[in-house]
Amino acid sequence: RLMFVGSYTSWSDGRLEYDNGRHIDKNGLHALTKMSRNRFNEFYARLIEEGVLYAEDDGGLLMSPAVFYRGSLKSYGYSTEDLQYTRMFRKTVRDLYVAYNGRSLGQLAIIYAVMPFINFKTNVVAYNSDESNEDKVRPMPLEKLAILLGYSNAQKLKVALNRVKVDGH
Repeated sequence: RLMFVGSYTSWSDGRLEYDNGRHIDKNGLHALTKMSRNRFNEFYARLIEEGVLYAEDDGGLLMSPAVFYRGSLKSYGYSTEDLQYTRMFRKTVRDLYVAYNGRSLGQLAIIYAVMPFINFKTNVVAYNSDESNEDKVRPMPLEKLAILLGYSNAQKLKVALNRVKVDGH
């Protein structure tokens, strides 16, 4: 859900806005997420409490640039040298959110939980996912990944991962 919300972050200023440029307020965010009122209120309160979102005086919402940032990293104004980041494709994130709504959203969450362990240079789940030298990448067995993700059985993780399909694949 956080990645879905982040896909509405505007260019460079971090405001949440619709594709037409209109600002998103709390009610608009609730409508976008299609969550029940109670679940949304819990989710929203947690985003505010954790400093992920900030409510502006005019009702608009600002995304923390430490969580989501759109724009040139050079214009970010802070050193990104020590940050680990990845590009997100807004359309893909939104399409996945729509495809995996309600109870099936948990299946999609598994994919996002695995992402920190992926070495993006080699596309391998690894102990040292940030390693740039391919010869030094240490692949992680499914059993270890299952433990790290809280699965008592690696086979259940494998089945859950295989259930997730994008565009029928």
